[in-house]
Amino acid sequence: MGYKKRTYWQPVCDTCGYPYVEQPWLETDPTIAAWPTPAAAHQALLEDDWQDTGDATYCPSHYHATCAICGRRHPVCPDTTLDDEGWEIGRDDMDRTNRFLCPDCANNGQEE
Repeated sequence: MGYKKRTYWQPVCDTCGYPYVEQPWLETDPTIAAWPTPAAAHQALLEDDWQDTGDATYCPSHYHATCAICGRRHPVCPDTTLDDEGWEIGRDDMDRTNRFLCPDCANNGQEE
């Protein structure tokens, strides 16, 4: 029986190291969730709620956010999430980007 070494790609969160898994059943063994190219892995995570800033990749718990209205930046901390701190996250399906509102702008009902 012959064997070949193969290289596969799997995105991981640059804050917590959690691996991206495309199917929920893979979370029991996330090491089997892999793509043949970085581009394929990148496309898969963009279709879910992961964030890619070009320099780094973040799971939904560790987005790097700037409020779309006032420009306030969220100080990323591995122990808290945007939801914990009252940030609202919207999704622009046209360009697959996230739209963030800080707690002040979200609670004031401000719109862009």
